[in-house]
Amino acid sequence: MNKEKIKWLLIFLLFAVFAFGFDRFTKALVLANLKGHAPFVLIPGVFELTYFENTGIAWSMLDGQTAFIIGMGILLTLLVLYFVWRAPTDKKFHVVYILTGLFMGGALGNMYDRLSLGYVVDFLYFSLIHFPVFNIADSFIVVSVILFGIIFLFVYNDEDLEFLNPFPKNKKQDK
Repeated sequence: MNKEKIKWLLIFLLFAVFAFGFDRFTKALVLANLKGHAPFVLIPGVFELTYFENTGIAWSMLDGQTAFIIGMGILLTLLVLYFVWRAPTDKKFHVVYILTGLFMGGALGNMYDRLSLGYVVDFLYFSLIHFPVFNIADSFIVVSVILFGIIFLFVYNDEDLEFLNPFPKNKKQDK
């Protein structure tokens, strides 16, 4: 493995640790200050901090299916690690390491909650639109997925993504 790959794997790890750490920090504050208390209204009728225990995934889907969610989380973690391990280090792919790190940190933050508490701590609530309660980890996950979607649709072509193929074509056979 060359120095450039090691550098970008470390950058991936740094962003993952940042996202995980920031998520853990905010959830510790929520557990210490909001659990068992009334919501803390930041903008009346618009946005508040409220304590919510989510035993499902996004919007409480798969509520109570903790073992399945953890199993899928492990599988997703392995797929993300495969993706990062195989990703090129060309300048065009630098954003992949950053976004994947943020995604991984968010996913591991929620996984930590599931394993240690049996639920995910959610606390951000847009009351104006009655949007489901979410957390910082969810934000890292959603933003990175949206940005991935944009770059995969508008920046990368099929050749750029050939690194994902576990069974690459033999170029000599194509001739």
